[in-house]
Amino acid sequence: MYVAPLSLLMQDRKLTFRFPFPVHADESLAIFLLKLLPRYSAAELVRSRNPEDWAKATVVVDVGGEYDAEKLRFDHHQRGFTEVFGNGFKTKLSSAGLVYK
Repeated sequence: MYVAPLSLLMQDRKLTFRFPFPVHADESLAIFLLKLLPRYSAAELVRSRNPEDWAKATVVVDVGGEYDAEKLRFDHHQRGFTEVFGNGFKTKLSSAGLVYK
């Protein structure tokens, strides 16, 4: 069964995400970690499956096929993804790991 990934988009203090069930732990933890930050602690959560919304977002998590920490894009579903926590680690990071890193 296909389960679409949870995405998280932030525009200023507004978070936009899609929230299919079941929810994966990495997506939930990524949102939790971001909500711990003062900038996003009071952010509103809104559903979106529209890639145009992702393009306008400040932060995108677990969707969009891109990992670029400087652009605040934290997806781990693209081909060729090899990001690990640091030297000596072999396990690829999830979206939560990318946000934490």
